[in-house]
Amino acid sequence: MQKGNALEFAVKAIETAILKASPALKENTFLIESKKIVTVAGVRHEIDIWVEVDLGKGYRAIFIFECKNWEEKVGKNEIIVFSEKIEALQTQKGFFVAKSFTADAEAQAGKDPRIVLLRATEREETPVPFDFHFLIRDKTNVDLRFFQMGATEKLRNERMDLQKAEAHLRSERLDLHAYGNDWANDLCNAKLKSFPSGTKHEGEYELEASGDRTYEEGELKIQGKEFTRSEAHVKFTVRVVRPPVVSDFEIESRGRVLSLAPVLVGDGAVQIGFIAVPKEKGAA
Repeated sequence: MQKGNALEFAVKAIETAILKASPALKENTFLIESKKIVTVAGVRHEIDIWVEVDLGKGYRAIFIFECKNWEEKVGKNEIIVFSEKIEALQTQKGFFVAKSFTADAEAQAGKDPRIVLLRATEREETPVPFDFHFLIRDKTNVDLRFFQMGATEKLRNERMDLQKAEAHLRSERLDLHAYGNDWANDLCNAKLKSFPSGTKHEGEYELEASGDRTYEEGELKIQGKEFTRSEAHVKFTVRVVRPPVVSDFEIESRGRVLSLAPVLVGDGAVQIGFIAVPKEKGAA
């Protein structure tokens, strides 16, 4: 996570939690966006976080947040520009979030009753809470076998195209490929329940799981032939990933967010954050 976006991520996460916890609001009555561009009278304004609350019957309110993850103090010029944004957008309130402010900035903010200054405290070297880690399964290989009644020959999945073979289970058309994948997922999930990932170092681990199923007479037919038993053997790789803490912000009077590093999963990425807000905190 880039340093400039870390504070915005934390503020948005906190405000989303506050809005969702408000008994007066439902998800379809509020909107929260990051890096929103609003044009007023031909002038473009970039808003770090935009919150729009719509309670119906003409009751609509807009709140904006400006986030500056600076080591130096925010000065009065930044407050003047923010005040102009509030005026141009006709927002009910504007929150300016930063680590610290100069005395002039605080005095300037005091001239606009719509501005609220919020101090952000960043903690360093925070341990990952609850020994949190990801368990990611991939590289799955499934060996699916079917046995005929009284037959000595084992019919294996290599000898039939599971995607094209005509099969029926209890007289219902059966997709053998999906049937095998679902069974494999069940076996893998059952195996992972007993996998002691909490004691494992970060890395890849090879696991195996097996299972068998029996069928009543006439229950399972494949290519017109009756089968009474099947076996599934799965070999798969599981990754234990322990993402480090990349940011830990506490926003004055609003809440705290601890963010972990993004983790690649498939073609995308997942990022986890731990959020704590005061119980009494309502909507902005």
